[in-house]
Amino acid sequence: MKGVLIVLALLAVLLASIATVSANSEDIKGNINEIADKFVDIFEKKLCKMTEEEMSASGLTNEDIKRAKEFCNLPRSEKRRILISELKKAENYVKSCKELSASQITPYQQYCSLNGGKCAGGISFYNCWTALNVPCPRIFVSSCRIVQMPASCCTPGSVYCLWGCENPDPLLGFGSAPGEERRFNSVNEFRTYVTSKGYYESVFSYPERGIYDFTRDIGYGYRYEAWLDARSGRPPYIGRSEGPEPNPDPNWYGYLNGFWPTYSLAWHQSC
Repeated sequence: MKGVLIVLALLAVLLASIATVSANSEDIKGNINEIADKFVDIFEKKLCKMTEEEMSASGLTNEDIKRAKEFCNLPRSEKRRILISELKKAENYVKSCKELSASQITPYQQYCSLNGGKCAGGISFYNCWTALNVPCPRIFVSSCRIVQMPASCCTPGSVYCLWGCENPDPLLGFGSAPGEERRFNSVNEFRTYVTSKGYYESVFSYPERGIYDFTRDIGYGYRYEAWLDARSGRPPYIGRSEGPEPNPDPNWYGYLNGFWPTYSLAWHQSC
């Protein structure tokens, strides 16, 4: 998945050094702490200020909303402790995920037929392990350019249920496949355009590196992604979009249903 390759770069601050983890474990610890602080800021400044109507529209039940409020009432230090623990779990999953040959890759469509899950009609979900309630793909799309994932990433307790598409975001009018991209004369032009369509800058956007990543939250722990690679410093720059895919940014639905941040981040890194 082309978008995942970009996310691999964007997640480098947290996980890219995993392959050489023995080199400097303190750097990894520091990166996790930094990202946890950013996550807590988003919860306290944005997610905890959502109305019950907004929470409900993102897929939360009344019980979910109650749990969200309980999390918001925790001291900042406790929120941070919980999120650091989840980020460390993501780190461990990435370490254990192995590359497989193309013959061992399974397309996402098969996932919904497992464990009694149903994709057709209304909003359906399928459960793959405790506390997971992942939406089936047809909630958001009638067709999907398949994101194929190594089977080793798709076992119970790992990132088994998460799925992704490489579809262009219909709100933007450009995609990620050759010929679908859109040229932008500046970073500001790109930023202005995508934010006008409901996007916000991702935690995993790194302007200092010339990599700009934006998220349009579509509820249920999923997003469309738009990104711009301006590392060359020579415009025009090419903008791309794709999705739906697991949202790596803080979101209530993924957190309360057990797949953000741990499995969402592991999915982007490994699958």
